[in-house]
Amino acid sequence: MTHEENIFNEIALDLKSKIPWLDNCYGLTEKLDIKVNDKKESIPALIINNNRHIDLSPNSSNKNYSFFAVTKRTVESYSAIIKSILECSCVFWLDTTGLSNDFLTDAQKYFTFKKFLRLSSVTMKEIDNVTPFKDYSVKHEENRYMMQPYKSFRIDFELTYSTNKNC
Repeated sequence: MTHEENIFNEIALDLKSKIPWLDNCYGLTEKLDIKVNDKKESIPALIINNNRHIDLSPNSSNKNYSFFAVTKRTVESYSAIIKSILECSCVFWLDTTGLSNDFLTDAQKYFTFKKFLRLSSVTMKEIDNVTPFKDYSVKHEENRYMMQPYKSFRIDFELTYSTNKNC
């Protein structure tokens, strides 16, 4: 597992422990291209190994969950350290039945400013509650799991971490 994956797993564990309505919080995912009815579609996927993955598209088998994706990586090299700046998103999908309306506030508070481990920090950038799955083939207006009582939103943030060049 890479240092980057470890950081996202640490954030996922912390997020799940802090937000009571979150049933599953997955770490870093990949955009996976699959074939559906002879058409190429992109899904958010947690890769288990080369042959297996978990599809994190909205559907009835998933319970209140979140996952992370990196949209851009910038690496700066200095004499003794390498600084990585990642443009990231955390996508949330939930069934709001029986939940209070505080779910967006809970998540927003968590990402407002957070320091993880000793070498990484998170700064929230934007909230998207209209098209949180915009990087994938999920059709927001046609997917029944994107309508009431379901809710999804995305929090975009910047993650910065440093590693020693000797590691």
